[in-house]
Amino acid sequence: MFRLYLKILALNIGVSNFVVLLAALTNGNALKSGDFLFPAAIQFHLVTLIFIVLDLLRAHPGHAASGAHQPDAQPAAEWTTRKTPIRDSHLSRFSAGSFGAAKQN
Repeated sequence: MFRLYLKILALNIGVSNFVVLLAALTNGNALKSGDFLFPAAIQFHLVTLIFIVLDLLRAHPGHAASGAHQPDAQPAAEWTTRKTPIRDSHLSRFSAGSFGAAKQN
């Protein structure tokens, strides 16, 4: 993952330096080191922040936003038997007169 970080960081800093150079040449402004350092620092911080968040999501795969969470490798029959009591447990909370009568008709 570190190689990908370096590749993306190099690409972003290269593009930002090219845009700064192009803008300076178009406007006729003299180039200073600060013209390149400020966009490079912003790119460094943004790319680093994104990769820190990605690393945290990979470290905690149970997080819903990561998309990397896979259920345990269990057969489908076990999953259905585990879910059956949960699915039918709501029936006991309703009286037979309101929910059960409508279901029988």
